[in-house]
Amino acid sequence: MWVIIMIIEYRITGTYKIIENKTFRSYGISCYINNDLYKCIDDITLNNYEAVYLCEKLNKLKISPVHFPDIVEDFLEK
Repeated sequence: MWVIIMIIEYRITGTYKIIENKTFRSYGISCYINNDLYKCIDDITLNNYEAVYLCEKLNKLKISPVHFPDIVEDFLEK
């Protein structure tokens, strides 16, 4: 009998954007399965604290990668 173990981890990503000669730091979240990148959603927020909060919740609640995009969408609608 085979047992497949999936280690799911969400990590914050950051990119710099230049809009009208102003530099902004934008935060996103990447989902890794067994340390391999599964999906990355960029430009979720400009607020580092919001990104950390969401990322911690995703990890704490062990959200399935299948639901990751929907959770981010719900977060953005708040």
